Amino acid sequence: MKLCENCGAELPDEAVQCDKCSAEFIEGSLPTEPSEYQTPPQLSQTPPPYQSAQQPQWQGQGAPMWSAPAKHDIPKCTCCGYIGPWKMEPIIRPMDWVIGIALFIFACGSGLIYLGVVAAIRANQDNRAKLCAHCGARNLFTFIY
Repeated sequence: MKLCENCGAELPDEAVQCDKCSAEFIEGSLPTEPSEYQTPPQLSQTPPPYQSAQQPQWQGQGAPMWSAPAKHDIPKCTCCGYIGPWKMEPIIRPMDWVIGIALFIFACGSGLIYLGVVAAIRANQDNRAKLCAHCGARNLFTFIY
């Protein structure tokens, strides 16, 4: 028995062309015995209906190679594992108050301008940090768990 170099199908010794893939070959160029290594498994052409095309299912094995982690609507803290709503950082933080008062005293009242600019920038909720209600971690959350 011969093995086809293209698809690995077993062929009779007198075959000139592969019955499976129609590859032609020269006499003596094909191995007559199976090689010592196994060829990697082939991907199935059509995934089962519960899988997307990006998640390949290997033939000969029961489970998919990997599956995407679930995405949730409620964030999970990567620091302490808390799952629930997160607190929003205040518009003007205590650090901003200290800087604003120091500038007001030592820089002829420019601290009021600083506090106004900070408040204008951080009025948008996207510009403020999210704080874990359990451990106080800043922006250490994920929706994939």
